[in-house]
Amino acid sequence: TASPSARWEIGAKRWAVQMDDHIWGWASLIPPVLAIVLAVVTRRVLTSLFLGVLVGAAMLAWRECFPDNGETVLAAGNVWDWIVLTANYVAERFLWPTLKDEWNLRVLLFVVLMGAMVGLIHRCGGMHGVVNLLAPFAKSRRSGQMMTWVLGMFVFFDDYANTLLLGHTMRPVTDRLKICREKLAYLVDSTAAPVAGLAIISTWVATLISNVQDGFDEIQDSMPPETIIDSFWIVVQTIPYRFYVIFAILFVPMVAWMGRDFGPMLRAERRRLQADGGSSSQHVQHPVDDFDISDIKPEKRRWYNAALPVGTMVGLLVLLLITTGQAAIRSEGSEWTLYNVFGKADSYLALVYASLASLIVAVLLVRGQRLLSSPQVYSAAVEGIKKVIPACGILVLAWTLKLVTDKDALGTGAFLGALLTIQQQPDWMSSWWFDVYQTMTAIEWMPTAVFLLASFVAFATGTSWGTMGILTPIVIEVIFRLAVNEYGQCPPNHPIMLASIGGVLAGSIFGDHCSPISDTTVLSSQASSCDHVAHVRTQLPYAMVVGVISVICGTLPVGWGIPFWIVLPIGIALMLAFLRVFGKRVDELENSTETPVRS
Repeated sequence: TASPSARWEIGAKRWAVQMDDHIWGWASLIPPVLAIVLAVVTRRVLTSLFLGVLVGAAMLAWRECFPDNGETVLAAGNVWDWIVLTANYVAERFLWPTLKDEWNLRVLLFVVLMGAMVGLIHRCGGMHGVVNLLAPFAKSRRSGQMMTWVLGMFVFFDDYANTLLLGHTMRPVTDRLKICREKLAYLVDSTAAPVAGLAIISTWVATLISNVQDGFDEIQDSMPPETIIDSFWIVVQTIPYRFYVIFAILFVPMVAWMGRDFGPMLRAERRRLQADGGSSSQHVQHPVDDFDISDIKPEKRRWYNAALPVGTMVGLLVLLLITTGQAAIRSEGSEWTLYNVFGKADSYLALVYASLASLIVAVLLVRGQRLLSSPQVYSAAVEGIKKVIPACGILVLAWTLKLVTDKDALGTGAFLGALLTIQQQPDWMSSWWFDVYQTMTAIEWMPTAVFLLASFVAFATGTSWGTMGILTPIVIEVIFRLAVNEYGQCPPNHPIMLASIGGVLAGSIFGDHCSPISDTTVLSSQASSCDHVAHVRTQLPYAMVVGVISVICGTLPVGWGIPFWIVLPIGIALMLAFLRVFGKRVDELENSTETPVRS
């Protein structure tokens, strides 16, 4: 029965209290930022991630052993207890829960089974058959990159499946066309999550709908009784407001078609073109085979030995998604709709059994044609698994670091999310910065502020899904209360509301693309056989350009009332202009006297 202004004051006080509850504050950023910086500087991703986990555990153990910030160190002699508790936290509080998590185990098993299947189809010459089959359609660097993008658009139902299938399938093709592995990793990474995030039917749908529903549940009592909340329709309406996602998908074919690159990617592409010309750069990547297939006659290197296992993987994955989704609908008594089926499906179960079936099909094909003996089949599968072990290690430590930054530990994401709700000047914020903050959190600036905050949270935590889960409910409530104060009402489809929700989704993927500790970034580099840090360094400038354009031609003008259908074409034109002005053709070096580029 309270008035809107009274409810707003109550909400403001509640959020202020929650802000005070984040005892670690900015210190909660130390472990993820440390891991990211060390990974980029040292190029030792596993070591950097482990040090991030270790530092986070040490911080939590310190608070337990020295609640007065160390003043009792000499008196109590608790240093040994601190060391022991730190080790206990690393092993028992973070690493072990990560290893026994059912979803994590299914993802690891999926990666291992995919590695075994890919190793087998490489060893039997199936990948060479695919290269020969696609050769008429991929005759140039341009057509090879465009084909990679088109195939990525077709595998829209899951980002993990998209990443691994596309990377492994197109790697021999791009090697033949002298496209560097860094470029392939970029093509894969910038297609997988954006496509799955935009698709109405994908493994992302349930999470997106649930996050939006949670946010509107918080403000249901403050909305008019006749207001109807259709979370799915709200998610659909946010699609044109996900500027980074749309621009990232379109930037890939622009780069491919124009043949222009910039920054570290340009140098990597030129090194690749010079590789056969005698460049001595230690980072040059040659199109070498992963397996010796000299005992497989050319006429027996058949394309369907690769296509049938991959087709089985894709077909069974879709079938299992539909089956598990229908089972969930029947158990819950939900309405049978296509998006409900895919949204409620058990994607992790589907990934495991689809990859297992694809491995079995590959074994049957190889043995049925007598291409390899049983020991050779086993050896090829083991070699394939060996190649994904480093990626599995990175995934485990990245997931562990996410537990360190979780709300039950340091609360990194929750602290950053609470920054949106500050009502009074904190002790750590100067008056000047508080004035800037109040300006940025005005209703017109909120889509931009939300996008930037989501980007930073995803970059620091390495998870787009976790970022969406943390920020979406908070953003919906904050935008609703700001809009009610400003306009007197805020229907669910208010442009500012849709743009802010879209900003969370787009910012999550943007930060994920920039983060070395993101699981999809790890899988993209692994599937493309590209050095992980090299992939991050070469992709980062591309993501940053698209991110800046997303703000200039997206979140900023929309916040001030300009319709999305006006700003989207302007953003596309600006990307084309940027590539035209700042991008350089990779093959220009061959026709000039320029000194060969070395790393």
